[in-house]
Amino acid sequence: MHFRCRTGHAFSPESLLAEQNEGLEYTLWPAVRALQENTDLARRMERWMANRRAEEATRHAEVLRKMLVHEEKTEVG
Repeated sequence: MHFRCRTGHAFSPESLLAEQNEGLEYTLWPAVRALQENTDLARRMERWMANRRAEEATRHAEVLRKMLVHEEKTEVG
């Protein structure tokens, strides 16, 4: 038994299966790399957002601290 591709090449069942497996693996590795890159990007963005939130919270705390210190000075003076 032989199989033919669209261009007319003949394959035995074993060689056709091997060819398809190789093609599938060739196609799937870029998908694996793309998913890994997506994971890396998501982790970097997560760290960036966490840092950004921490900086924002620090700024807010500083504003409140300054307001409270100013209030204390105003009440004392």
